[in-house]
Amino acid sequence: MDRLLVIRLEAQGCTAEALLNGIPLARVDAAQPCATVPVHECTVSGENRLELLIWPPALLVGEAPAPLPAFPSDGERSASLNVLLPRMDHAIDPAQSRSLAQLLWAPEAGVSLAPPIRLAEAVVLPVNFPRWRWLDAPVLRLDAALQARVQAWLQERVEDLRAGRFDALLQALRPRAQDLGTAYGRDPRDLLQALHQQLAARHAQGGPAWADIPPAELLLRPVADGRLLDCLLSGGGPALRTEPDADGQVFSLPLRLAVVDGQPQGML
Repeated sequence: MDRLLVIRLEAQGCTAEALLNGIPLARVDAAQPCATVPVHECTVSGENRLELLIWPPALLVGEAPAPLPAFPSDGERSASLNVLLPRMDHAIDPAQSRSLAQLLWAPEAGVSLAPPIRLAEAVVLPVNFPRWRWLDAPVLRLDAALQARVQAWLQERVEDLRAGRFDALLQALRPRAQDLGTAYGRDPRDLLQALHQQLAARHAQGGPAWADIPPAELLLRPVADGRLLDCLLSGGGPALRTEPDADGQVFSLPLRLAVVDGQPQGML
């Protein structure tokens, strides 16, 4: 692929989250103040909804924590979200990229700030992709029954992974692989085969076991205007993950699920 459309999110003195068409792309804070993410599979023909959230709500199970109280700006906090098209044969460098859209937040000192703060803009991007599968997924009503069904499905995949059975997971991820293949000029079969090999190698090595997903810790976050569920743990990490290894490292598989004809399907 000759050109790569990305977003670049930066923040200073705050937490910030970037979204495109209702899809969370990245979240940055003092520990990780910058993120760059390819976004082909999140774009649509015509207007695209670009959003920048300052101090977004914490990703926690249960009642949402109270927002931060309003306070005056010190003039030192800022956040920016850029949609970039890097030049041919260049690394992803803002100085060497064409900027297609930008949201900038840099309040002057003394301005009252009332988190969370949302900036949004409709932008037309130079894309010509087929219609992505997630756009036609049904909008979901996240009730107790759907929460329980998705939790059970995820726990079944945990048991499969522990036993070295990968077919059900890979089958569910086929729609995602097909769209990613189109988005980035890859063969979907190669993407699924690479994941199969990675999972099989981890299983053969006998590393840390895949962790259970306690129902009380599962956070299903509606994204893409309610079409998909981001499968997270309370705190924001992917729900499908291993136990920590000796160095405290965790291997995880981020999943965003649609439910089509009653069956979970991985998309995005």
